[in-house]
Amino acid sequence: MGGLSAGANTVILGGQVAQFFGATGTFTIPAAGTYRLSAIGPGGSGAAAGNLAQQGAGGGGGGGFCESEIYFAIGTVLTLTIPAGGAGVTALAAGTNGNPGAASTTIAGAGMTTMTAGPGGGGLATVAAGGTGTGGAGGAASGGANINNAGGAGGDATVAAGGASAGGGGACGSPFGVGGAGGAITTGNGIFGAGGGSAGGFAGGTAANASTGGAGMGAAGANAVTTFGRNALMLLTQASADGQTRTASTSLGFDMEINPMRAITGGGGQGTAATAALMAGGPGAGGGGNGAANVLNGSPGVCGGGGGASSNAALASTSANANIGGGSGGCANNAATATSGAGGGGLVIIERIG
Repeated sequence: MGGLSAGANTVILGGQVAQFFGATGTFTIPAAGTYRLSAIGPGGSGAAAGNLAQQGAGGGGGGGFCESEIYFAIGTVLTLTIPAGGAGVTALAAGTNGNPGAASTTIAGAGMTTMTAGPGGGGLATVAAGGTGTGGAGGAASGGANINNAGGAGGDATVAAGGASAGGGGACGSPFGVGGAGGAITTGNGIFGAGGGSAGGFAGGTAANASTGGAGMGAAGANAVTTFGRNALMLLTQASADGQTRTASTSLGFDMEINPMRAITGGGGQGTAATAALMAGGPGAGGGGNGAANVLNGSPGVCGGGGGASSNAALASTSANANIGGGSGGCANNAATATSGAGGGGLVIIERIG
């Protein structure tokens, strides 16, 4: 299965149908039966702050999640509204606040309560010594007959004089609960980026003066770049429970297309405090934080929050784009332009289950 299109991607496995919608449109029920509807709100983008004496950039919040299992008659038309994630922002000799997700993801139709998965908020920037760039709020969720879980908040970025701090992005909500919050930098006496949260409800690593790993679907990130969150089997790997390594470009990044929101089992992305490349988070997991003299960034898995990116290199730096519902990490650079990644877009999943 390829990436999202203006319509739906359809996968038929074991007699069940999972359809993924990444753009606004309608869906007509093809046969009477019980359907599982899932809505994910778009994530917000992290803030950006660059080329000043000190700067802090909060992470974007994750989108909300709601789910309903409803019997529909044949021919029922569902209206799907699926917005984009918050656009990334750029800053040079300034601090620029991130953008919230464009709007709420909604599913509406006859015989059901309208489902609304709200957008994550944009992260805030600070350029004051001792100031805090607050992370964006997680998106709300309402109208789900079975589940309504908010997205995780973006991580805060506190910065001391001469420093550059970037908070991690929050994950979207999921059937497992409220999305995990992005990791935070709480003192910022240096160049530090925090890991993103996971859709399993675990937070990215938080530290006073260190870059941190992303959260996994089995555990939170910790206050060291090499201690990323474990996968759903509590293994210290980015791979899913079946041992496969997946990215958001493969089957949208889910482990499988039957009940896909419950099939996200990856481990968190490892961060870095050196010039080594970051490892991307697995399905559902957060990206690792970056704090080094380079321009690298760590991508989250599907639904996870992006890692914060901080640098003191005289080269433009960026944080990674988030994937489906996650907030992007903030980006801070005390020597050049800083650009935050975009928040993950909204998504609707429709499955016939009976």
